[in-house]
Amino acid sequence: MEVMAVTIGQTTRDYANTVDNARILRTEKTAEANCKEARTLQRALKAAENDNFEETEGLLYAPGVSD
Repeated sequence: MEVMAVTIGQTTRDYANTVDNARILRTEKTAEANCKEARTLQRALKAAENDNFEETEGLLYAPGVSD
C-alpha cells in the first residue's frame, strides 16, 4: 500500500486480517480432509493387499494352523 501511497485505517486492516484468517482456516480444513482421505485410501489398499496375500499364500499364523 505504501507504493501506491494509500493509507489504510484500522477497520480495513481488521477486515483484511479477518479475511486472511478465514482463508487460512478453510485451507487447513481442506488439507486435513485430503490427508484423511489419503490415509483411508492407503488403509483400504493395504487391507486389499493383505486379503489377496491370504488368498494366495494361505494363513501363516492362526489358531489351529499347525493341526
